[in-house]
Amino acid sequence: MFRKVEEKFNVTVDHINAPGVEEKLFTGIFLENDNLKFICDLICKLHGLHYRIEKHTVIISSN
Repeated sequence: MFRKVEEKFNVTVDHINAPGVEEKLFTGIFLENDNLKFICDLICKLHGLHYRIEKHTVIISSN
């Protein structure tokens, strides 16, 4: 999922501060007009994560 987000929005997703996130299964379908904030909000709420956007990087962290 993060690779798709990176490609669609031309950002880097940094999840170094979210140990174990690479073992989580992320699936879903987003609409073409869904924005980066909406997608990050949804993914993080579903999986108990936090995020912040700094320039062209989305930083994911665990609670």
